[in-house]
Amino acid sequence: MNQDGREIRFSQFHGKAIAVTFIYTRCPLPDFCIRMSTHFAALQKALENDPSMNGRWHLLSISFDAKFDRPAVLKRYAESYGADAAAWDFLTDPDTSGERVRRIADGLGCSMRTTRDSSCTTFGRSFSTARKTCESDEGK
Repeated sequence: MNQDGREIRFSQFHGKAIAVTFIYTRCPLPDFCIRMSTHFAALQKALENDPSMNGRWHLLSISFDAKFDRPAVLKRYAESYGADAAAWDFLTDPDTSGERVRRIADGLGCSMRTTRDSSCTTFGRSFSTARKTCESDEGK
């Protein structure tokens, strides 16, 4: 579900280049979420200014804090980075379980771990480039 409460499927972006990052809006680490969102904002601007890329790309920032990062929170966060909703979606789990986000992360070779008391979710990846085709909705 995106910042506007709409369900999003990878198949919507068939034939487009997709860049994906995982964030959470309360991230205190300036070298991760804030930096990635800043990079995505710069990427959005560069791609919008390249006529040859018109309609050929989409950005996805996926929150792994599904309990807090609900659509209204993500919408404010998106606005703070100047996100164009037609080209950059901020996603969260439709419910607050985080299971759909976990499946997406697994499909991209990432790992998410939540503490037993659900007070913290950690995210890991070797951060080599992950490539995924958008031919199916597996992992949504």
